Amino acid sequence: MVFTFALIITEYLHSTVAALVGAALTIIAMKAFDLGFLTLYNGGEYGAITLGTIIETIGLLMGMMIIVGILSKTGFFQWTALKSYEIAKGDPWKLMMMLIIFTAFLSAFLDNVTTVLLMVPVTIELALVLKINPVPMLISEALASNIGGTATVIGDPPNILIGSAFQLTFVDFIVNIGPIIVLNMIVFIFLIKIFFKGKLGEAKSLEEMEDLHEKYAISDMKLFKRSIFIFGIVIVLFVIHDYIGITLAESALMGAVLLLLLSGVDIHEALESVEWSTLLFFAALFVIIAGAIEMGLIGVFADGTMNLIGGNLVLAIVLIIWIAAFTSSIIGAIPSTATMIPIVSALALSLGDLESIGGVTTLYWALSLGACLGGNGTPIGTAASLVVVGYSERTEHVITFREFLKISLPVTVITVLISTIYLLVRYVVF
Repeated sequence: MVFTFALIITEYLHSTVAALVGAALTIIAMKAFDLGFLTLYNGGEYGAITLGTIIETIGLLMGMMIIVGILSKTGFFQWTALKSYEIAKGDPWKLMMMLIIFTAFLSAFLDNVTTVLLMVPVTIELALVLKINPVPMLISEALASNIGGTATVIGDPPNILIGSAFQLTFVDFIVNIGPIIVLNMIVFIFLIKIFFKGKLGEAKSLEEMEDLHEKYAISDMKLFKRSIFIFGIVIVLFVIHDYIGITLAESALMGAVLLLLLSGVDIHEALESVEWSTLLFFAALFVIIAGAIEMGLIGVFADGTMNLIGGNLVLAIVLIIWIAAFTSSIIGAIPSTATMIPIVSALALSLGDLESIGGVTTLYWALSLGACLGGNGTPIGTAASLVVVGYSERTEHVITFREFLKISLPVTVITVLISTIYLLVRYVVF
């Protein structure tokens, strides 16, 4: 695991190649110690990574990539880019603020991966129109999607896991986490303005707007209507999926298949929109983490956390949020959350009466904020960040690990710190 992340951080190898190397070495090590990947089949006490987790993650990504890819052929994203351009009146900073706020808002009601899959093509088109570097906008959207998605149970995959494990409702998340996410977004916007001050360029003249109207128009209205209709169905399924007993991945893949049937787009052309390197990265990373679980690394970490916390309620909150944040940035928010859930559940039982800190749910909010916001720490912390980095490779401005880290790390530390203070003030002091 350490070797793999060292290769990724140093950029000695492409992140996908590095993960594949790490997965291969993990399999060799597992065979050498006569171990099998039992956690992939039956979970286990600390088993966060199962075949279901892998299928759900990759299926959701693939389905949405196909849908967005076909929709992009209609000229929809170019048309949207022009409308945003007009509203911002050519000002890159105003445009960036619009994109950040809209991305955060969408992420609260949709899966954040879906949100960035929608926003990234638009952003790249906007950058082409304004002739500016898209990297500041792309990084900002990745971070905003993860912050905004933390506000609801359906907005971020870790919250889906937490809500399911502890039977928390949509309203529970809005009431308890919503207020601090609004504050974190305000702080985030100020931080982005500081980090990218003077790097977006000046406002562009709108004199050539007529030419742009002709260039960026809906090119295939029939396909556009079908794509929007099917996409709308998928969005509805995302919102109600838990009530009708289907998963997010099943919703996305059903929409992708239906659109393939109705659009008439060649299958080879449609699959070109799939970021295969990103999907391979996920699969390889899951193998490495599953190996770490089987070899006992995750178990040692879990036992150490229990011993550190003991019976101190305040220390429990602080350690849960910061350990979740740290592990999310290293191994990813989903495996980190799934690993921490049994620990938090055990803590809730061992600590007894937690009414003095707002009840046992206070520990759940600490886990949610730590895992979701902590995932912003590195470009491999969340699926949304991985997707954004993957899409940047299609442009002339590839986002490097170091470039992302320069912005994401301070944003993560500050937002997690603010969230820690919020939890202590709201549930311990008052």
